[in-house]
Amino acid sequence: MKNNALKTSDYQQLYSELSRIIDEGRLRTIQVVNELIINTYWKIGERLSKEEFASPRRDSSRYMHKLAADLEVDASALYRAVRFFNAYPEGIPTRPNASLLSWSSHVELLAVKDPKERLEILERAVEGGWTRNIIRSEVRTLKSSEKQVGPDGSQATHLVRPREDLHNYVGIVERVIDGNTLVVRIDLGFNVWRVEHIRLQGIDTAEIGTPQGKQAKQFVVDVLDEVPFVVLHTYKTDKYARYVADLFYDGSLKKKEQVFNRGNFLNQQLLDQGLAKTMLFGKK
Repeated sequence: MKNNALKTSDYQQLYSELSRIIDEGRLRTIQVVNELIINTYWKIGERLSKEEFASPRRDSSRYMHKLAADLEVDASALYRAVRFFNAYPEGIPTRPNASLLSWSSHVELLAVKDPKERLEILERAVEGGWTRNIIRSEVRTLKSSEKQVGPDGSQATHLVRPREDLHNYVGIVERVIDGNTLVVRIDLGFNVWRVEHIRLQGIDTAEIGTPQGKQAKQFVVDVLDEVPFVVLHTYKTDKYARYVADLFYDGSLKKKEQVFNRGNFLNQQLLDQGLAKTMLFGKK
């Protein structure tokens, strides 16, 4: 009797090839669906933008809700479609290919008002295959850095201090690399510690080889010299695999929650001292 059983190596090859075909098909299906969805929303926004009631200068609530009810869609979807069209009035970007991102990802990007900044995040999101949650984190970090006018009329830089204690960790500073980068031994809980490179969120200091860079590094070394621990409010890793974080410290406070809520905000201190400038998250 002829043995028709596949050899193990033949089976593995068949399995691998079919898995690749299926994965490629699923990916292509997702891309096609994404493209159809975002094009549909753009066309809806284009059409609504031609109507006077879609203008933000007039009360559009009654008309939009009537349309939404008759179309059996949520009114918020119509408002988002208008915002999406206004964000890209010349057409949906093809370079980078905006259709590679889901509609929910594009909704997160609508919070970025500056077209140049929005396009920069879009480019990195497409290149990095970011999920909606990563884009949301990036947008929130960008919005946390804002310009305010000082008492003398000059532009003073202010970082919004985080209040949510999620993603907070106690750490011991092992080394200061430069004004915005440190090596920290982080307590992950259950007696598990991990050494990570930390990049201070929202700011950029001068290169370490410059006088300004050396001054920024020395400032960080001095203020953290006698501190038994720091508290890190983490966001995500940057392209160099460093965790981006806000850093809080206070040698007189003993509990993590106290340091986070009332301690010194190192990122802001560097700005206040004129040793750093604000930067778009993830750029260097």
